[in-house]
Amino acid sequence: MMSEIKDLDIFILAYKNFKEIVKNDSYKVICCKDEKIDTTLTTIYDINSQTNEETITEWNDFYSELSMVYWMYKNYNAKKYIGICQYRRYFNFLDEIPNMDDIFKNNDVIMPFPLVLTLNVKQHYEKFHNIKDLNLVGEIIDEKYPTFKQSFDFILNNRFLYPCNMFIMKTEDFKKYCETCKHKDVDEVKDPCNECLESPVNDNSKKPVKYEEKVK
Repeated sequence: MMSEIKDLDIFILAYKNFKEIVKNDSYKVICCKDEKIDTTLTTIYDINSQTNEETITEWNDFYSELSMVYWMYKNYNAKKYIGICQYRRYFNFLDEIPNMDDIFKNNDVIMPFPLVLTLNVKQHYEKFHNIKDLNLVGEIIDEKYPTFKQSFDFILNNRFLYPCNMFIMKTEDFKKYCETCKHKDVDEVKDPCNECLESPVNDNSKKPVKYEEKVK
């Protein structure tokens, strides 16, 4: 059974041309980079035609698709349900969208299947990234979001990884999620940039856009 299109927005995040395999009006395109995208789908936001809306698109190289999630949260008046397909990835339903009201009677969110790692998530991160970054996240959660501590530890100590930022949820829950996860200032003594850059793990270990070194 098809869900009513008026109840659902699914955003296809893209930074280059992609193969269109959906023709359903529930899918809309957000262009995240300065390369023009040719698409027959509705383009909701294009960095090439920025307005005075609140955005952090200049941080896309570092926050990736989260920069567009931020735009959705701050600027878009979504329908009853909202979702994203991260960088041209799709859910396994395309034009035949299931009935969202039926799904959400007993579920909070639709997500992809996880990858099952050979290591747990924390060990996997340490192998490919700088573990100091992740430890800092844990310290911030301990200090500012203690109710998340149990879930954070559960994820790190298991082998299930959700590498693609893809979801569909009720718009009211999406707004609560974004409000909870808003950026909070970190004490200057915990500023991680210089320390982590002293021992970069890979070419992605670089300072964020607009980062200003603090004067001691």
